[in-house]
Amino acid sequence: MKKYITPTAKGKTGLIIALSVITCFMFSFVANVYGAEISVTERINSEIDNFKKDQKVRNSSGYIFDLKTVQNKNDVYQLAGVTNQPALYLSLKKTLKEKSYDIEDNVRILPHPCLKDYIYGLVSLSVANMRTNPRHPAELATQALLGTPVNILDKSGGWLLVQTPDNYIAWTEESGITLMNKADINRWVKARKLVYYRFSGFAYEKPDTKSQTLSDLVICDVVEYKGETEHFYKTIYPDKRIAYILKSECIDFNKWANMKNPTAEDIINTAVKFMGIPYLWGGTSSKGVDCSGFTKSVFLIRGIILQRDASQQACYGKVVAQNDLMSQLRPANLLFFGEKKSDKNKERITHVAIYTGKGQFIHSSGRVRINSFDPGSKIFSEGRKNSLVKAADYVGSIGTTNITKIKNNNFYRLR
Repeated sequence: MKKYITPTAKGKTGLIIALSVITCFMFSFVANVYGAEISVTERINSEIDNFKKDQKVRNSSGYIFDLKTVQNKNDVYQLAGVTNQPALYLSLKKTLKEKSYDIEDNVRILPHPCLKDYIYGLVSLSVANMRTNPRHPAELATQALLGTPVNILDKSGGWLLVQTPDNYIAWTEESGITLMNKADINRWVKARKLVYYRFSGFAYEKPDTKSQTLSDLVICDVVEYKGETEHFYKTIYPDKRIAYILKSECIDFNKWANMKNPTAEDIINTAVKFMGIPYLWGGTSSKGVDCSGFTKSVFLIRGIILQRDASQQACYGKVVAQNDLMSQLRPANLLFFGEKKSDKNKERITHVAIYTGKGQFIHSSGRVRINSFDPGSKIFSEGRKNSLVKAADYVGSIGTTNITKIKNNNFYRLR
């Protein structure tokens, strides 16, 4: 810098020039460094994406292959994330190494060894809240019902990372889950079970509706059968609590799991029973539902497991012809709303509903309600009409990918 500073009137100008040159040089250097980082990061991410496509890896169907970031730290690139597919992960590392990428391993293999043999569990609350992170203020991601079998993946404090039968992964409090080993869960699978089949009710400490309530119940809660009286079933919760439930409010689990495929009329008749139930972000029970929680709950009552989110549900089922879509719609079709694919943007699904016929649809928006595509109707929704992207036939697609009957879902089978 000294050669730019002179004792003349030009000294100040020279200093400014010197500082400008140095600043430009430093900016160029930083830009090049970070540009290189971004470039390498993008290339590695592209390799990971290509690997997942080649291996047909999806974060569904039991797969967890969530390798989210590659970060530069002291010129070392770091591969981070979680997976329950260690063999596949080793194959990815080999692929990246063959392409001369030197990457630090920071991937957490699930289920984590801290769980030992207790990698299974059952929900022991009428409705268990599941969050995006292991803390109470975190977003409610979804819910799971009493007696739902889950895979335990990880633990943090008093929270468990669990996977539900729809392959959704979220955190829930350990107090709401009964941990099990392989022998425990297989005994439960083989045991006689009952399904609560009213929208809401109670279990009691004695076979008497005037006795102390043990807990509330919602439709599709599952409990184990232990005996019966004239009007009550004696049941046992996953956490060993004994409860009495009115016989008139239950059906046998095997009847539920082996129901005939529902008709369009069955789906609509079930859907309208939710009318007026409040919207709840992350809700999947008769206490409150979000849009996809509503469609998922309707099908679950009929013994069918769907994917959790609207964007996921939009990937399955037989797509209804797009030409003159309105005229192609049939009762019980799922309707998907959002933004259509364009030259600039990808398709984006943000809402789902069930078509009831005659231009009307039922959905959870504020509360479960019916709206219409007809501008002349009092229940017309211009916003929904303008944002309809596509529709799918789910009733005619039962048994296909991710539209699964209870009896065919691996979570309800022997391990």
